[in-house]
Amino acid sequence: MSLLDSMPHRATIYKRTSTQGALGGTKSSFPVVQTDVECWEQQASQSETEKHKKKARRLVSKIYFPSDPGITEQNLIAITSRNDVDVSSPVMLEIGTDTMPDASAGLGWMFRVFCYLETGEDD
Repeated sequence: MSLLDSMPHRATIYKRTSTQGALGGTKSSFPVVQTDVECWEQQASQSETEKHKKKARRLVSKIYFPSDPGITEQNLIAITSRNDVDVSSPVMLEIGTDTMPDASAGLGWMFRVFCYLETGEDD
């Protein structure tokens, strides 16, 4: 059985939405779009981290999917299970790129997104 047949991680995908508050301000919410999505999270390499450096965000991982999950920069993702063990406190990561095909994992075509963590700091 290959990795493409059984991804070791599971995720929940959210969509960032904004609504107008009663006093005119904007309020964000994050409804769930998909649950139990098969994926494979890998830590970002140092060269990828440098290449994708952005203000107030830090590239932390890349996530591979066996098929296109339709993720865009409007989505957030949280890894909820690793190797059939639930993650006790999933962290919501921002999507830095739309889903793109990738063959670099050496396993045939998979789909990849880069994921960022808010740092609150300007680089």
